[in-house]
Amino acid sequence: MTGPEVPGGETVDVGLAARLRRSDVREAPLWLFAILAILALMALTVATNRSFAHAFEIIIPGITTTLRITLVSFVISVFLGLIAGLGRVSRNFVLRNVEIFRAGVESVPKGQMEAGRSLGLTHAQTMRSIILPQAIRTVLPALGNDFIALLKDSALATLLGVRDLTQSARLYTGRTFRFDEAFLVLTFLYLSMTLVLSLLVQYLQRRLGRG
Repeated sequence: MTGPEVPGGETVDVGLAARLRRSDVREAPLWLFAILAILALMALTVATNRSFAHAFEIIIPGITTTLRITLVSFVISVFLGLIAGLGRVSRNFVLRNVEIFRAGVESVPKGQMEAGRSLGLTHAQTMRSIILPQAIRTVLPALGNDFIALLKDSALATLLGVRDLTQSARLYTGRTFRFDEAFLVLTFLYLSMTLVLSLLVQYLQRRLGRG
């Protein structure tokens, strides 16, 4: 079965696309189904048990602070890492040997820079249009893993009294002594966020790989 013709005279095989989607489902790892089952059980517990639902209502506002801490930390670290990564083409020894982005820039063949310069592009234009897009594709898995790690490590902010998810759970248990409810809700929220982020990183990897 074929679909509409696309520019260039080729047609889209709709049946093939459907088979590929079914193949993706069959190849999904068992751990994913196990985690989804655990999350479903947790969600059912929160939805049907009044004390768990109350804990969820008290703790969930802390998710805003948790995500804000994670995003700000990630943006700052990516900015600093990008500067250090661009130092790969610098003569400075320190700049040439820092951070995740260095590996990404280093993976791009040197001929790419030469090709850009031969086309009349400036050094900055070549880095922006040729080198960095290829480097980002390479470092995306590492960046995704770092973002997930930052999300989990954001719980350390509770030591400073910041009312994130973990601190909200601690305050709740301090008032009610309902540890089971608080930590089940906390586990459910962190597990849900890390799973969604992991799947998003995998999706972006596949899209960039196909591109």
